[in-house]
Amino acid sequence: MNKRILVIDDNATVREILKSTLLEGNYNVDTAEDGMKGLDMMFENIYDLVICDIDMPNLSGYSVVRLIKTNMELKDTPVLMLTGREEKKDKFWGHKVGANAYLVKSPNVIDKEILFNTIESLFKESSGVPKRQAEKKLGNLSYEVPKEIEKQIRDISIFNEIYTVSSVQFDFDAINEKILNVISQVFENDILAFFICGIDEKEAIITFYINNPVSKDFLQAIKRMALTEFNRLSNNHILSENLTVKIYDKKNNLQRGKIKDITSTMVKMLPLETKGKIIGILSIGNEIARDISSDDLDLLKRILNQVSLIFENIRLYEKVKKLSVVDGLTNLYNHRYFYENLKKEYLRAERYNTPLSVSMLDIDFFKNCNDKYGHQFGDEVLKEIARILLKTVRETDIVSRYGGEEFSIILPETEKENAKFVSERIRKSIEAHKFMAESNEVNITISVGVSGLLEDAVKDYKDLVTNADKALYYAKQTGKNKVCGFNEK
Repeated sequence: MNKRILVIDDNATVREILKSTLLEGNYNVDTAEDGMKGLDMMFENIYDLVICDIDMPNLSGYSVVRLIKTNMELKDTPVLMLTGREEKKDKFWGHKVGANAYLVKSPNVIDKEILFNTIESLFKESSGVPKRQAEKKLGNLSYEVPKEIEKQIRDISIFNEIYTVSSVQFDFDAINEKILNVISQVFENDILAFFICGIDEKEAIITFYINNPVSKDFLQAIKRMALTEFNRLSNNHILSENLTVKIYDKKNNLQRGKIKDITSTMVKMLPLETKGKIIGILSIGNEIARDISSDDLDLLKRILNQVSLIFENIRLYEKVKKLSVVDGLTNLYNHRYFYENLKKEYLRAERYNTPLSVSMLDIDFFKNCNDKYGHQFGDEVLKEIARILLKTVRETDIVSRYGGEEFSIILPETEKENAKFVSERIRKSIEAHKFMAESNEVNITISVGVSGLLEDAVKDYKDLVTNADKALYYAKQTGKNKVCGFNEK
């Protein structure tokens, strides 16, 4: 008995060429003009092979193959993808979704010999399409099949939506919000939250997406539960004070109010795991307890597998990005980042006529310190001064290790006198700090030079550094352990 082949292609010319070519090979041939029609025909007939194009309206060839391979009745049917796409990534993805073979065609031209050899090879590899029970159950399939297809198309659409969100940008906050938005449209919830561990694993961020009216107490309870659950599953110990909270509440659904008892049916928590490592927690909260069906739970877990990879890629991206702008020893920004941001702040200050100052700091007698106590102690001094700087300045100030034992601070919207005041506070803090070289207490001091945009007739952002450096040199020459402003004696 001749083998029966179904050709699915939206191009009428291609369908006719394929049909006539296959008829020459003594195959029985049916054709369908789109994916949905092709799937309908597959449930009405038994085919030995499906030849499917990729680019089709409504349902792509990838989606058709995925639906065939995930359906118990159709999954054993071999599928040959025949398309004009010749990039490796398309071939890779064609096989990933379940295609048994992939052939590239020239426009409306098909190599008959290659086509027939591929078809015969697929028939040899196939154990033969089983006489599935569809013949006995066609009456039931008339209503069962559309539901199954609809469910699978829905699932595919969800994954595609999440993939699309993550492929167009690499911004953590934006991706976080959009993925929560997608999940919120699929699963019943009052509030969703992603708890994601930071790249240093000492900090984390929890992002809430509020869909229905909920109490602030409920939100706080989810926050505590997510932190506890993450620490338990990951054997980590992130402190609550190192947890950043972000809330998306477009409809102002977050309300005052208290909630007495929170049960496990009110908050469902699922881990985000990749390569055997827990990187976060998804919390689904409903103040009126709702169960999640086993089908929904299975779908949610599959979604989280994809989401975990997305977040892990973002974490790796942020780690690489941080390494490119952060000094490895002090964990301060580096020389490159300092100049990039100084230029931005300078242009902003020029545009809005706002003050801007720069402080340059240098450790006094640092070489002597290294020679006497060793370079390891010198490294500890650099790290400790970095910590003092970060504790002393504002969040908006940019602290960098300029190079060697020299540090720099960009102080936006800060006049020169105020920058000198901040610098003096830093100088005193370092002078009073106890630096220990084993059992020896070592006194460390710094000298500081300060320049202001409005006060020092600056014409270029680099002038701020040049001027502050000259003031620093003057401080060094006139006794050290002091703060000097540019052009001030």
